[in-house]
Amino acid sequence: MTLSAICVTALVAVVAVSCASSTNVGLLAIVLAWLIGVFVAPGYGVELSAKAVAGFFPADLFLTLLGVTMLFAVARANGTLGLVTRTAERLCCSVPAALGPLFFALAVAVSAAGAGNVPTAAVLAPPAMLAALRAGISPLVMMVMVGHGAIGGGLSPITPMGVVADEKLADMGLAGHAGYTFAMNLLVNALVAGAGYLLLRGWRMVAPRSDAASHTEAVAFRSEARHWFTLAAVAAVIVAAAVFGAHVGFSALTAATLLMMLGAGDESRVLRDMPWGVILMVCGMSVLVALCEKTGAVAVISRWIAACATPGTLTAWLAGLTGLVSVFSSTSGVVLPTFLPTVPDVIRQTGQEPTTATLLAAATAINVGSNVVDVSSVSTIGALCVAACPDEQVRRVLYRQGLAWGLAMTVVGAIACWAVL
Repeated sequence: MTLSAICVTALVAVVAVSCASSTNVGLLAIVLAWLIGVFVAPGYGVELSAKAVAGFFPADLFLTLLGVTMLFAVARANGTLGLVTRTAERLCCSVPAALGPLFFALAVAVSAAGAGNVPTAAVLAPPAMLAALRAGISPLVMMVMVGHGAIGGGLSPITPMGVVADEKLADMGLAGHAGYTFAMNLLVNALVAGAGYLLLRGWRMVAPRSDAASHTEAVAFRSEARHWFTLAAVAAVIVAAAVFGAHVGFSALTAATLLMMLGAGDESRVLRDMPWGVILMVCGMSVLVALCEKTGAVAVISRWIAACATPGTLTAWLAGLTGLVSVFSSTSGVVLPTFLPTVPDVIRQTGQEPTTATLLAAATAINVGSNVVDVSSVSTIGALCVAACPDEQVRRVLYRQGLAWGLAMTVVGAIACWAVL
């Protein structure tokens, strides 16, 4: 067995464990990455020290999750999220089932306006998940609506991911197709969100979880200085990320720290309420995925695609593969920069000429396929939704449901791209 095959097997095993037990798979992923990297890889000519494996830890992702979840832990503790969710409930009047479509539309608008998918999910997931539990809506339904809404607007030409995708398209001689890429991504995510709403019966009410917001209920629901400070801090984070390109994690961490220093949040309560387990799951999985990339597993899978695909099925294979990788990895940071440059060569290996039509179809399949899966619990957007759930027991179930949903989207994305591209 090759080293890349060993790494892929380890990744599959970790996913299986996450679906079958309550073990925090982030710990397991880190342990396997250390064992394979330090003790197995040298036998295949790849020398990795423990320090090198530790370097795979996703510090950027950790800071993003840390800052965002801390900011909204402050907002939940001081009652601001309660005000926001009550406002959303009033907008939906006597139809709580409209909360899902409302948050989907809001997520698309905020994301496409320049905030991008991750900042949008970071801002909307906490009030959306709290509103879902209060109204008795399935948290998975709200996760799907907010996640796919943020993703649907995420390839707008003015978002960070849209910029990355457009630059890679321009390198292939496809400048000027940003609008097409954005439209196709939005269409697929809107269809998926709509289908998910129907499949999961998003209009169905279950028992409201008033206990999940017991602290919020204890806070008088009137606008106070701490609420306005918190809302201003959230708005500042959005503007800093969308307009000035500031790091979301550092911005949110700064805002949370200032709020606690001003007395707008109880630091001990905030730290206690942080979803440390989810953060560990996501970051630990990223360590193992980074090892897979280091050992060439991604390149091997690319060659498998070229060997298995035909001109008529190439878009499906590209969407499915990049979707599967994106479930456990960063779309903008890993998948798009890794796979988009390989498009011309992959097309040639399937016996086609890299014309504008074939290049655009293959590139769009990668853009759409890798994005539509990002509601997965181990992707940043899905992790933010899981982390935003205020109920610990529901959060654990939601993690598994979100992982299953993300994996299912690899097939859905492949079929959708095969059908329309």
